[in-house]
Amino acid sequence: MVVFAPTYDCVEFVNEYLCSLIPGKEKLYLSADSMCKDEMSSEENAQIYTTEFLSTVSCSGLPSHRLKLKENVPVMLIRNIDQARGLCNGTRLQVVRMGTHVLSCKVLSGKNTGDVVFIPRMTLDPSNSTLPIKFQMRQFPLMISFAMTINKSQGQTLSHVGLYLPKPVFSHGQLYVALSRVKSRSDIKILIKSESGGLSSSTSNVVYKEVFMAKMMTSLARAMGLMVAQPAATVTTVLYYSDLLPRSVDFDRYRNTDMGKYGNGYGETPFSKKLDTIKWGNA
Repeated sequence: MVVFAPTYDCVEFVNEYLCSLIPGKEKLYLSADSMCKDEMSSEENAQIYTTEFLSTVSCSGLPSHRLKLKENVPVMLIRNIDQARGLCNGTRLQVVRMGTHVLSCKVLSGKNTGDVVFIPRMTLDPSNSTLPIKFQMRQFPLMISFAMTINKSQGQTLSHVGLYLPKPVFSHGQLYVALSRVKSRSDIKILIKSESGGLSSSTSNVVYKEVFMAKMMTSLARAMGLMVAQPAATVTTVLYYSDLLPRSVDFDRYRNTDMGKYGNGYGETPFSKKLDTIKWGNA
């Protein structure tokens, strides 16, 4: 089972909590952070961007400065190491043994499931181009993966999913991505928190009309034969009802409704159509 959350802060909270529940001795791995050589030529940079400051920088594509691991904890690779062996960005692993410089892990996903691999410390560069300086981190390219962001889950089909929403989703299509990772309604559990901190049965959805209106016009133009040829690099986008998600989803309203399976071959989901006209089946 995997837990989805809208933001990285929520993911970290879930991962730390669930890791604390697993028995066993916890081992802390600290990263070694330093500026790149071309940045160290400036004395001003050396005084401002100290090692202590660099350790506080958190951005996409970098592991945590303080990586806490236990045996049997699931982790996820955040770098491509060996594509032939399936060790790619997003591969899920399980920690088997913890050394000082190398971790022994078992592959949990992909065609090499069950293989035992060794993950070393690596020198990692942040991919965020908005940072004022260039620096590098030496750390294991891993993050605990009890939970992951909704955006990271795109393209995956899972047997059981928990959706944790302490705050609403923030981008178009994000709620649809989370709900459609499983094949049936019974395989997903949702925890929603209201602004006051209590439990809730409804959440807000983000819908940009301009997105699906553009898709609709493109689809109509193709149907009318107005768009015959297009560049080879262009990806054809077809408008489904799943793009027309409601602005608010009330889960209590359909708790006892036979929703059937997610996806009927036409890109539709239980929340694809208007809330007052949801019907299931291939019709």
